[in-house]
Amino acid sequence: MKKNIVLFISVLFSISISAQELNCKVTVNFEKLPINNRELLSNFASEIETYMNKTQFTNEPFEGEKINCALNIFFTNASSDIEYTAQVVVTSTRPVFKSDRQSPMLTINDANWTFKYEKGQPLYSNQSIYDPITSFLDFYANIIIGFDYETW
Repeated sequence: MKKNIVLFISVLFSISISAQELNCKVTVNFEKLPINNRELLSNFASEIETYMNKTQFTNEPFEGEKINCALNIFFTNASSDIEYTAQVVVTSTRPVFKSDRQSPMLTINDANWTFKYEKGQPLYSNQSIYDPITSFLDFYANIIIGFDYETW
């Protein structure tokens, strides 16, 4: 009986992991920041990328290939060890029918993203509470998904 429960939970968990919609690449440029802030942001790109790729942004089952997208984050200011301002360029592409090529879908330049971030801070999606990081990411994830849905 216990083996059946463990098997059921394993199958359920593997299904939910494959349901995410995005294949997001995140690059970060923090050349304008002091060295100590750069060290505090050493894992920022990978944490944002994990959040974007592991979070399910819609309540619908997502079928087909994940949507290719990218976030290019350019840090412009650090007013303290946890307060940052950045410029973000959001892009997405979709496959060209019967081809290996990708066609650009969306390019947005958001010039003024301000947020607080502490190294190792967990990122959780919560639609009920505004969070300067995850609410920003959720907004653009939904824009990307919406544009992709419109093209089919």
